[in-house]
Amino acid sequence: MRNVPEQSWTSAGIAAQADANLRTFNPPPNRPALKPGGSSVARAPRVAGELNTSITSQHPADPADPPDPKRQVHRHTVREAWQLAQHGHSSWWGDLCLSLLELPVSVLVNLEEMPTVDIVRSALAQVELSLTRHLFDAVMTSERLPVLQARFRRLVSPIKLSHVCRQRPYLAVTNPKHREALVRLLSSDHPLGVEEGRRQGWDIPRHRRVCRFCRRRWAIEDEVHALLECEDPRLALLRDVDLLSALERQEEPLPGARRMYARMPSWDFLDYLLRTSRLLTTVARFVYLVFELVESAPPLFPASESEWLELAM
Repeated sequence: MRNVPEQSWTSAGIAAQADANLRTFNPPPNRPALKPGGSSVARAPRVAGELNTSITSQHPADPADPPDPKRQVHRHTVREAWQLAQHGHSSWWGDLCLSLLELPVSVLVNLEEMPTVDIVRSALAQVELSLTRHLFDAVMTSERLPVLQARFRRLVSPIKLSHVCRQRPYLAVTNPKHREALVRLLSSDHPLGVEEGRRQGWDIPRHRRVCRFCRRRWAIEDEVHALLECEDPRLALLRDVDLLSALERQEEPLPGARRMYARMPSWDFLDYLLRTSRLLTTVARFVYLVFELVESAPPLFPASESEWLELAM
């Protein structure tokens, strides 16, 4: 409330003051407001915080408690903000409703209804669903997050924010370099040709981001090729010693690791390794060693289709 005199600290006085403010209000220029901007991941919690504030203001007092002037002020402040929005004036409630509409997955709050605890709680639930849907869609429609997409495909409906955003076991890998290698793999921020080809100063078609080791025309240097499929002796040795043998020898071994590797599709085997907590220390070290080897050799990007066609099949 703005400029509430002491004599108005009664329910009637507060209501009268709110009405007076509404009649005389002229929105100042450059009024700071909750404007859309920044990433949706950052905006959604901000919007949720504003909604939580309005819930606190609206909670009814316990009838056994003495009247709380501050609670009454809060309640009338919410009402005033709603009335200002109803009359087309700037207010934090109107700004909040606008921000909800401009989230990547819009949340609609009826401006014509006086905000209540139930309305605000419903809006909070919708904000959580909005963020969940946006994150899920952003990952699944991306051209460069295949490892995360494999995990998202396993999610069971209805998908909740806690399914999409939560601490993952790979963050508990104790070696920082190995942990970083896993994060780079999951986020597609790695040195493999499929991603390095995006970062060059010229457009490199995906099929010409060829494996720098086996140099086969058909071999795109992506995550599963480098980690699990390439037959180059250097990568094959790392895979045999530092992945498959290590998985069978570790403290909590993976019996039949070689049989699983031979029988499972490459993407399924990689997804299994990354979602099995007891294997992550070994897997992280292996990924780190592969990336280290990859970074020791220059990438292979044939400059033209004719150069690409000259590569062996």
